[in-house]
Amino acid sequence: MKKKQKQKLLNQFRLSFENTRQQLFRTLEEKANELYDLEIGVRLNPKNAKEMLIENSKATENPVLTVPIDDSFTTIIKRLQKKEAGLLEQFSTNLTQEIANYWYHPVKAEETATTVEEVATAPKAEKEAVAPKETPVKEDAKAVETTTDASAATVEGEMTYAAFDEAIKGFPKFFTEKDDTTVSVKEKTAKEDRLLATISVTEVGQFEIEKALERKYKVKTEVIPLIEALAQTPLANR
Repeated sequence: MKKKQKQKLLNQFRLSFENTRQQLFRTLEEKANELYDLEIGVRLNPKNAKEMLIENSKATENPVLTVPIDDSFTTIIKRLQKKEAGLLEQFSTNLTQEIANYWYHPVKAEETATTVEEVATAPKAEKEAVAPKETPVKEDAKAVETTTDASAATVEGEMTYAAFDEAIKGFPKFFTEKDDTTVSVKEKTAKEDRLLATISVTEVGQFEIEKALERKYKVKTEVIPLIEALAQTPLANR
């Protein structure tokens, strides 16, 4: 097959710019649900074609995130249109993380837009992916209070089961279950309860963090210290 004929055939199968953009939107929706249990809708702003609207129908505050579509974003779509290896997975994963961070830890829309632009200008897929941004935690901010007895509710000190349970319930859809061997931290999802971590009730210092919690980049910085505090508390004092 001649080179020109081959190229013509490839072009016929190449997705249009609009179809490629829609493919990205659907991928963002799927990843948000799969990784963060977020039910979002992604679409163009019908009143401004240079804006992307990300809607979270379950959010009580700021249910719509508006993201400007700049030249960097357009370049990404064109690279996706050419089926650049690994780019869709890399870019959608990074952008989904930033979207999830917006509702787990609300920030100003301008700040989120800047972050999304940074993701859009990420290196090509064969280079290192954009690293997840962690929120700095001050050393003097480790104590986490709950509505239970204050003496039992700090991460720096001992923690009772009651205090731990109350603290975990402070995170959307999180809850705990306790049996003869472990305390489990779980998350309610549309399909089934998702296991996030387990803490031994028979041995001090024994706990396990599941990948489902590790992927929640912002939330884990608050939840894991609580898990560690309970795990390190002597059995008799829990």
